Amino acid sequence: MEPLNIPNVLAPTPTNTPIYKIVLKNELGKDVTVADPKATRVLVALMNQFAVNGGAAAHWGGPAAFA
Repeated sequence: MEPLNIPNVLAPTPTNTPIYKIVLKNELGKDVTVADPKATRVLVALMNQFAVNGGAAAHWGGPAAFA
């Protein structure tokens, strides 16, 4: 049995710090910068609103639950 040779089509991991960020401490006490979950939730909700009102095929359920 051999592994499938499927090309990766995902975006690369970002190297810059997030625009909307918060700083947390990990269990070793070091600062870790992560994307602000509230800002992420708002952006997803706005993208969903635009998709529904913009005439694109969209459904409120999935993205709204994610937001």
